[in-house]
Amino acid sequence: MFEVAEVVNNPGAEPLELWCEPWAESIRVAPGRRLTIVGKSPREGRFEVERTESGVVIYAWPGSTAVVYDEGTVVRTFPTPVPDIPAGMSMKGFVGSLFGGPGQPAEARELQKPWWRLW
Repeated sequence: MFEVAEVVNNPGAEPLELWCEPWAESIRVAPGRRLTIVGKSPREGRFEVERTESGVVIYAWPGSTAVVYDEGTVVRTFPTPVPDIPAGMSMKGFVGSLFGGPGQPAEARELQKPWWRLW
């Protein structure tokens, strides 16, 4: 079993958004906190990490599952293995081509109207 870990620190004063792709879920990282995401797979791979001013996006690799820890406590699990993607394509490119990239921060989602509400 192949295993890799990525640490996401939030040294800032505001919450940081951690997006876990391709599961399309976000986790808030409180100021001063550190989360560790551990990916496991029978196939070798690694996370693709994209850091921005407001957050971090972690893209898992095909065949992997993941668990997110906060100081050893499980915060979220992603037990569904990542499906295969076209040869030569990165997971970031695949998610971007299908969905336009990772989701929006929680504040933006809360402000949006439901898709069925036109007014």
